[in-house]
Amino acid sequence: MGLRLKRVVAPGVESIRIVPPDSFWRRAENWDGLTVESVENQHLVPFAYGIRPTRHLFIFVERAARLDGETRLEGLAPSTLRNFSRTICVVPAGHLFEGWHVPRIRTKVANFFIDADWPLLDPELHSAAAQPRPQLFLDSASIEATADKLKALIGSKDPGDRLYADSLCAVLQYELFRLACGTAGARRPKGGLAPWQEKRVRDYIEENLAGRVSLALLAQLVGLSTFHFAHAFKRSFGQPPHRYYTSPH
Repeated sequence: MGLRLKRVVAPGVESIRIVPPDSFWRRAENWDGLTVESVENQHLVPFAYGIRPTRHLFIFVERAARLDGETRLEGLAPSTLRNFSRTICVVPAGHLFEGWHVPRIRTKVANFFIDADWPLLDPELHSAAAQPRPQLFLDSASIEATADKLKALIGSKDPGDRLYADSLCAVLQYELFRLACGTAGARRPKGGLAPWQEKRVRDYIEENLAGRVSLALLAQLVGLSTFHFAHAFKRSFGQPPHRYYTSPH
């Protein structure tokens, strides 16, 4: 892309760096344990982005489709998914998240920075085993309504809205952590892929029909060994990966 990232926000304010910075409109609000930043591009120009957050970052992609681009999250294979509106990206604290994007439509996202000592509602989620995993483009249906309500309160000075926001913060962080830690109630067929794994694999295959899709890469996308992925894929889709890839669907 030829775009060099540089810091575009004031020191001490955590935010995703974007180049060119003047192509985006931003507004943010801080609540206890949570910062919400709404970001929307003003012009359909290529841009690059990056962050290594000090807090857990959950990116609610309200609207995004690209003509070209790549998203990279430390611990996962790069994604070239073209349309990922209404999805969630999970960036655990300390993980590098970066990429570039040639937009097809105006991009709009909400970034939720959550303190690492949260959540407050469920002691079990404090365990190391239940820390958020890096994940790209999860289905966001379970948290959309809460995220939209909280984002709408950015900038409000009404004391009643502040109390409402505090309640929404608690609900949202709980929903996000359950989603990110794989405890959100999603059930997989016995021996098959979880719903988020099915979606990620299906989207990747559909975005790369013209190229070569390797079994090892698909397995890496969903955090499984090649052997277990092949068996889980057949359980979920009813046919082996290579047959699914070559058949009309």
